[in-house]
Order: sequence, then structure tokens, then C-alpha cells
Amino acid sequence: LEVSQAAQSIAKGVQEIVISAREIGTNSKWQMRLLTLVVPSPTTSPSPIDILSTYSSRPRFTQKCVESDLPPNLLHCLRLLRVIEMQNKQPPEEGMCTRVATEKVGNLLSSVCSDTSVGEMMRPHFVSLCALPGATYPPSGCHIPVAAAQIVKSITQNCLSRSLVYFLHDRK
Repeated sequence: LEVSQAAQSIAKGVQEIVISAREIGTNSKWQMRLLTLVVPSPTTSPSPIDILSTYSSRPRFTQKCVESDLPPNLLHCLRLLRVIEMQNKQPPEEGMCTRVATEKVGNLLSSVCSDTSVGEMMRPHFVSLCALPGATYPPSGCHIPVAAAQIVKSITQNCLSRSLVYFLHDRK
């Protein structure tokens, strides 16, 4: 139950933040909401992402994450972390705001993508995921392509099916 609730909380939170980030003329409140969703203040109870990381080795963990549409939402989260870095363009010592969040998202998504059932769910998002490691980043965002490459590696080692390979081949 705790895994389902945490996965649903992250998925719903990311979906709301994606909508806020797309609105024309919005300020950067969505950025703080995203960072707080992934890395809340130390005085609060464990974040949903910390709860999921704790239970990631349990049976049916991936099933509960898939049921909540967590994998594509974690990818959206990673892409939004890139947007934060691209908008801020701060020197590395000042731009550490997304480093911990990226590590948490990357590790959790890599863990979830180690199950073969996730491959087909990630099909519509795989091309954009593959583009993240080679995208342009400011010096403060160099941790994001590393996390994206880790996720791509996890998918290619564990989730590639014949149909997914054909899909990627046809996407040229």
C-alpha cells in the first residue's frame, strides 16, 4: 500500500508540475515544487521517492510503479530537471540544486527499468530519453546526462524486446 501511494503521489505531482511548466507566462514556482517533491526539507517525513527507493527490491515493486504510471513520469521529472538547469545556467558550485534530485530520480528509474515489463511502457518516451545524454547542458547540469545514460543502459540491458528494437529501428 505504501509503495502504491508513494508512486501515485509522485506521478500525480509530476503531472501537475508538467502542466504548470507548460503554461505561458508562468513563473518559476513549478521549479521549486519539483525540487520539493523529489527532495523535501530534512524536517519533513520521508519523501515518496525515498519510500520507493527503500522498497525497490520488494516483490511486485515494479508492478505497483507501472500501475501508477511512474516510469514515464520519472522521465518527465528528469527532463524538467534539465529545464531548470538550462534556465538557471549557474556555475557548478552554485547550480547544485538539481544534483540530489537527479540522482534520486535516476537511481529510481534505473531500478524500475531493470524489469522487462517496463520496456513497452517506455516505448513512446524512449527516443526522448535517448536524446538526453547527448543534449546540451550548462556546466552545472552535467549530472543529468550521466543519469539519463544510466537509465538508457538499464533499459537496453533489461527491457529490449524484439518489438522495441524494431520500433527504434523504424524511428531513424
